[in-house]
Amino acid sequence: MQALLKFQSVIVSSLAKKSLVCRVEYSPVVFQLLKVLRRSGYIYGFQFNGLGFYVYLRYLGGTPALSNMKLVSKSGARVYVRSTEIRRYGKKFPHVVHVVSTTNGLKTFPTISTSSRKNLPVGEYLFRLW
Repeated sequence: MQALLKFQSVIVSSLAKKSLVCRVEYSPVVFQLLKVLRRSGYIYGFQFNGLGFYVYLRYLGGTPALSNMKLVSKSGARVYVRSTEIRRYGKKFPHVVHVVSTTNGLKTFPTISTSSRKNLPVGEYLFRLW
């Protein structure tokens, strides 16, 4: 969980400074989250350098593609959701990408397919990205 807190603070501070590239420490969950960010179009890509990753942030017309990210599940208060609750969060925040950690890796909503929702019993609700 410490890696996710560091990741969030580095990305948000880099976006505030309008940096094009930032460096984050290596962690398996950070690697999975970077793949989600690239697939969602929030970053151009990332490159592993031995100790961590260089993250290439994406800007659209001078404004960041990723305007903010909120860590929902924290060290002292983990938040677990079922597939029906994920659908409810999707209706409450329609323009937001929700990142859920499952036994099959990180999943995103609204891109979780209907068949995956049925097979998604419980997951830890990690991030809201917008």
